[in-house]
Amino acid sequence: CVLIIAYLAKMEAVLKVLGGSIMVRLLLAVLTVLVVYALGKLASHYWRMHQTFRGLPYHPNIHWLWGHAHLFFGDRDDSLKHMIECTKLYPKSHVLYLGHLFGILFVHHPDTARAYFGSEPKLDVFYYPLMPWLGDSLLTGSGPKWYRTRHLLTPAFHFDILKPYVKVYCECVDILLEKWSKVGKDDTVELFQSCSM
Repeated sequence: CVLIIAYLAKMEAVLKVLGGSIMVRLLLAVLTVLVVYALGKLASHYWRMHQTFRGLPYHPNIHWLWGHAHLFFGDRDDSLKHMIECTKLYPKSHVLYLGHLFGILFVHHPDTARAYFGSEPKLDVFYYPLMPWLGDSLLTGSGPKWYRTRHLLTPAFHFDILKPYVKVYCECVDILLEKWSKVGKDDTVELFQSCSM
């Protein structure tokens, strides 16, 4: 509310400088509507995220603006130490906030993952960015359609059906290891070309 009042006061000062033409007033009115709309969307996202992660543990060293992001600036080893520290403090799960507008749920225990995700995937913040690309698929779907698709695909991945391919997998791994054995200890390996064979 204070930001909007300050913004409107600033716009009034701009109007005095630029003059009071109708086009300038219209432009400032449209700009004001866009700013208010963006702030409303931001507040809505903030509220939804905090409702989603309400009650879940998070690291106490949280910055008022950056969230937990300040823990991960700098050296990778320090970032890894912070992640290990969080895992020790919260062995089941915890949330890391990058700023106060983006939260990431880290799950460390299979029982906790089962409780959060269940056996049926939920269309959630994890899959929402993939929806335009994947559509209503086995990964992003839910309900009876998801259950039917999963039921149809499950026999295709049964162990007995995959058993004849074990020999092929072993041959491919042998070829890959043979390629990598030719590389020196200090040389780098381009994995993409090696794995594509």
